Amino acid sequence: MSRMPDILVIGAMKCATSSICSYLEKHPDVFFVPKSEPEFFSKDENWAKGLSFYQKIFSDAGSAKLTGEGSNSYSMTDTYPDAPARIKSVIPEARLVYSVRHPVERIISAWAQLRYQSAGDVPYDINDAVREYRDRIMGPSFYWRQLSAYLDHFPKEQIWIGFLEDLKADGDAFYGSLCGFCGIPPFDVDAGGDGWKNKKDGRPILGARYDLLRRLPGVKAAARFAPSSFKRAMKAGLKEKTPSTQEALTQLDLPDKELKALREDAEAFLAFTGRPADMWRF
Repeated sequence: MSRMPDILVIGAMKCATSSICSYLEKHPDVFFVPKSEPEFFSKDENWAKGLSFYQKIFSDAGSAKLTGEGSNSYSMTDTYPDAPARIKSVIPEARLVYSVRHPVERIISAWAQLRYQSAGDVPYDINDAVREYRDRIMGPSFYWRQLSAYLDHFPKEQIWIGFLEDLKADGDAFYGSLCGFCGIPPFDVDAGGDGWKNKKDGRPILGARYDLLRRLPGVKAAARFAPSSFKRAMKAGLKEKTPSTQEALTQLDLPDKELKALREDAEAFLAFTGRPADMWRF
C-alpha cells in the first residue's frame, strides 16, 4: 500500500533538526526516512518527478503507525516559495515540526556548516558570506516570515514549534512534547534521539589563509593540474578550529536595517509562541 508522510520536519536548518529526525527515525511507532532530505516539495526538479516517485521512499514503512521525513529547505520559503502550498495540496493533514534557536546564533552556525560543506567556496569572512549567500545563511532566521508562509495554508494546531534552548535544558520534556503532538508515546531519549546531535562548534574548517591563497595569481589554474593527494594535504594544513559563537558574534556586523528587521521578526515570532519578548537578546 502506498504511504504518504504523516510528519514533516520542515526546519529550520541548524536548529536541532538532525536530533529531531534521529529521534523519530528510532521511534518504534514511526517509519522516518533515514539520513536523507528528500526535498520533494521544495525543489522543482523533485516535484516534477511526481507523487509515485515520492511515495517510493516510504515503501519500507510496513505497518508503522506513522511515517515522516525531514527537509530543511521546506522552511526556506525565500528560495522555495511553493513548498507550503505543495504540501497542503498533497498532505493537508500533515503534522509539521518546526524548530528554532536564537536567530543570530543560527546564522553563525549556518555559515560554519556551509563553509565546511563547500570546501571553502563560502567565504571565511562571515560578513562576506552573509552578503553572498543571504537567502541560505540569513533567510531561515526570519522565523516569523517562514512560519507565516505555512499559516497561510495550515492551522496553527498542525504546527509544532520546538526551541533548541528547551532541548538543551530538558531533552525529556522536549521530546515528550513532540511525541504528544505526533500522537505517539515518548521513549527514552538516550536510547532514541541521543539528545542534541550534529553539534559542529569547533569542527575544523578552512581558515582565512585558504581564501588568501586562492586569490593569488595563477593558483586556481595550477590547482587543476595538482594531484588530489597534494590538494588534500594542502587543505588539511589550512584548516582552523571553527570560531566559537562568541568569537563569531564579535566579527558579525549586520547592517542596522537588517538587524532591526531580524529583531522585529523575532519579536513577532516570540509573541506568537507565547515566549518572553526578551528571550533572545540582540
